[in-house]
Amino acid sequence: MSKAMPILLIAVAVLTGWLLSATRLDSQQQAVQKDNVKQLLQERLSLVEKLHDVALAGFKAGDQRINFAAVRGAKVRLLEARLDLAETKEQRIKIYEEMVKDAAEYEKAISQLVKASRAFVGEELDAKIHHLERQIALVRAK
Repeated sequence: MSKAMPILLIAVAVLTGWLLSATRLDSQQQAVQKDNVKQLLQERLSLVEKLHDVALAGFKAGDQRINFAAVRGAKVRLLEARLDLAETKEQRIKIYEEMVKDAAEYEKAISQLVKASRAFVGEELDAKIHHLERQIALVRAK
């Protein structure tokens, strides 16, 4: 029995060493993966900023190929991209507040278009739902 004890101790030591090295490797892989995701999110933000700028400029210039919905979609994607990159609770709350403000402005604009018979009432309902969803997200973030 005394001969089995050193073998058992060696096996435990080897297994412990293997587990510790696997844990270190796993944390390194997670760090690399996190960096890769952050880089992809940064690239996405850059592209979405360009999309929003192009859509807004075209809409303001009267380009018939760009409608209000395209500008709106680009703005929503821009705010979502910023949110995905937020690293702190305070940053996320600030972006949610911006989302709520933007959603309220959109809701008001759509309501005016509906009153002028230039938009469908369903768009107004959708804008109200979007506004409420952003308010809910802000409350949850706090």
